Amino acid sequence: MQYGLRLASPSLDVLPLAAIADAVARAAATGGDTPFHKPTYQGKFRNLLEWVVTDAREGRLAVTDQDGKPGTFDEAIQRAKDNGTYSEVSKRSNEEAASNDVDLDATHALCVYTTLKNLNDWAGEQGNEFAISRVGWIDERGWVEPNNAGFDRGMRQTSGEHRLESGAKESALSDEACIELASQCELHLEDWTDLTALDDGEYGAYIVSEEGVIFRKWEEHYIKGFPKDEKQEIRRRNRRSPSLTFPCTPKQLLEFVNKAFCVLWGSFSVPDAFRQAVTESAQVPAEPQGQSATTLSGAAAKVAPGGLAKIEILSVPWPLPPNAPTLKNILDELPKWVESACLKVGRPGKGPDGSHLWNPAVLAICLATKTPQKKWAVGKGALTNFLRLNFSDYFAEWTEKSQYL
Repeated sequence: MQYGLRLASPSLDVLPLAAIADAVARAAATGGDTPFHKPTYQGKFRNLLEWVVTDAREGRLAVTDQDGKPGTFDEAIQRAKDNGTYSEVSKRSNEEAASNDVDLDATHALCVYTTLKNLNDWAGEQGNEFAISRVGWIDERGWVEPNNAGFDRGMRQTSGEHRLESGAKESALSDEACIELASQCELHLEDWTDLTALDDGEYGAYIVSEEGVIFRKWEEHYIKGFPKDEKQEIRRRNRRSPSLTFPCTPKQLLEFVNKAFCVLWGSFSVPDAFRQAVTESAQVPAEPQGQSATTLSGAAAKVAPGGLAKIEILSVPWPLPPNAPTLKNILDELPKWVESACLKVGRPGKGPDGSHLWNPAVLAICLATKTPQKKWAVGKGALTNFLRLNFSDYFAEWTEKSQYL
């Protein structure tokens, strides 16, 4: 059996013991080329961690410190304490753990290391083999992405083995088929496969499944081994790295594959005919006469044209307070306080078939403003960050309008 290890390039061939348990548990959780199954991963990881640490402690797996210097298990732990990289991990349970209730296996698995050679010498006795695929890392330059060639050399999955491969395949879809897909209201996994030539599986830092194209986040037990400032950047990357959920609109799919992080870590591409068709269909429509809205000052003003369909507005979770109704209910019910964000075209909007359009910037203004009928409000800062990340085309309009909040 072959397993893939996800390591940053500066690590060279030195890896923490936790990486071994992660690789095997992840392979089990994606066995048979299936989507990642978190319960399987969590169950396997704990047992594998105990096995790897026990073999390392008893000398069956040769160990090193983080710099690759050989030594005994206890010597590696002492070096970690001396250089400040030893960090205790508390046990997790349904009941709150005591402050001195330390998970020694997890703690030692993060501060005791081995080399790829040592690992394969140990794994070879069970008929297993490990290989390294490179992932991004953080240094004084900030977040550094690996060269795409690192993924091109990644392992392909056969017979349930862990696959880590780049995208960069060409679709055989005809121009007519591309134009047809660009006109659809919703796209799903089969449409993604037609456009990118990529079926479900793992590609670079992304997992493709019927749920969408999801960024594969750093696991928390890895993050704990980093210095404090680096932990913050990794967790920020986990939150902000773009993902695509199905169903999606053609515009959402195109915006996703165009994002720099997706190009670097996924190598996704779509045919030029699809790009052109989506771009042309996104031209700003003419505004119907007679549509008006009320600005914050109370003066009448036209609703900005070029709104988005409800499915696009609801494709990302908005930062609503706990006492607010769901955004879906707000858009369905269309209360008076949100009418200024709605461009009424076609059918009114209950369900996905509703064809009213929505301006995200004006919608954010409505959400941030209290009225006699709406006693709650969303913070300006939360909406600013949200629109910058998710609706950048409307961010300038939000910036202009929100100065009055």
